[in-house]
Amino acid sequence: MPSTLQPSLTRHQPTGCASRPLRALRRHAIVSAVALLAAGAASAASYHVRTDGSDSSCNGSANAAASSAPNCAFQTIGKSVSTAAAGDTVNIQAGTFSGTTSFTKSGTAAAPITFKAAGSAVIRGNVFTSGNYIVLDGLTISPPSAGGYGAVTLSGQNNVLKNCLLTNYGASAGDQATAIIFENSGAYNTVEGCTIRDLNDIDAFHVNGHDQTIRNNVVTNLNQVNYALNHTDFIQTWGWAGSHSYNILVEGNLVTNSTAQLGNTETDGIADQRDWTFRNNVFANVGAALFSGLPGTRYYNNVFYKVGRAQGYALSLYTQLNYSSVGDEVVNNVFIDNGEDVHFQSASLSQMGRFSNNYYANADFSAKTNGEQLGSSAVNGGNPAFVSVSGFDFHPLSNSVLINRGADLSTLFTTDKDGNTRTGVWDIGAFEYGASSSGAITRPAAPLNLIVK
Repeated sequence: MPSTLQPSLTRHQPTGCASRPLRALRRHAIVSAVALLAAGAASAASYHVRTDGSDSSCNGSANAAASSAPNCAFQTIGKSVSTAAAGDTVNIQAGTFSGTTSFTKSGTAAAPITFKAAGSAVIRGNVFTSGNYIVLDGLTISPPSAGGYGAVTLSGQNNVLKNCLLTNYGASAGDQATAIIFENSGAYNTVEGCTIRDLNDIDAFHVNGHDQTIRNNVVTNLNQVNYALNHTDFIQTWGWAGSHSYNILVEGNLVTNSTAQLGNTETDGIADQRDWTFRNNVFANVGAALFSGLPGTRYYNNVFYKVGRAQGYALSLYTQLNYSSVGDEVVNNVFIDNGEDVHFQSASLSQMGRFSNNYYANADFSAKTNGEQLGSSAVNGGNPAFVSVSGFDFHPLSNSVLINRGADLSTLFTTDKDGNTRTGVWDIGAFEYGASSSGAITRPAAPLNLIVK
């Protein structure tokens, strides 16, 4: 925010004894603040939940024996939700917990309420967050039926779903179900380090609200079986009266081995459906394209490999009907073996903000000759020298044609998919050459019914 000039607070202090009480007051204030912080830390509690615990005969308090003594643990997650307060941690022991779970209590920025898997903890029901500053960590969420429509529904603010597994959602195409929903009423919520896999006719993300983040997740084996009832997407948004979806960040995700659409975003005439950023993502072997129709959408340093070949293109920029790609930017992306890479559907280069420094190639890394628009400063063909294309490891080697060919976007962000700082002249793609690597991407198992070969 812009700084505001303040009047001078300089005062001439009297010398001698008159200044001592002031110093003493300052020392007292510091000691009091430290004491308050210590008291807050000391008041934070830990609780345990076990399938053989008890909601009626114990207080769930944690101690050295809590993991082995059922009478020290609650039996249901719901009981722990009603008991926990800001700063507390609930350790959910291995086991299966059935039914809908609603996280309604709120923590604070300094003291969130954390619900953490302490073993293989499975919730066989839908999950809802409506409080603020809630952390759900390491849980497996696998509802047996559609129930609340989303396996996880995030409302409230500043909530985090991390390191969780969402799989085997027992919904059908007619349910129009979704793995994770960001509610219109929510803001500043984050999903990171999660895995979404093995779902049929179920979208991975529906996104509304504002300032939401989808980071470093793995989505695989997301398949479209019945298109007539549900065109399945990795990510989707649309508008309706009173809705909004803006300042959305999608970064560092791996989406692979799926027959679903990569995405569908549309305004439906709603002004606050806008301003999304996709950066440092790897999209590999995904059956259908990303249909992009929000103004101010930015695609930076992503990899599109074998995406959307059912339609013949990977990224489709729409400006017609309920879509608007005005002001979109496509910069520093890798496009390999996608058919047409960037498709303009009633959109044009003149409507875009930036379209530059992208790499294009056929399967053998030869230059594209199909007449598609490549934008400025394009790299058309040449060896990207990745560690392993077939293994979906897109770290460049020293002889890569992508090195030092990107546009400098450091005013917008500074890191690659591994979290390394991009320095000097940027590289094209999700990974910067020469930076320390977090290791090769682990290629998930391919689904049995792949359309893309």
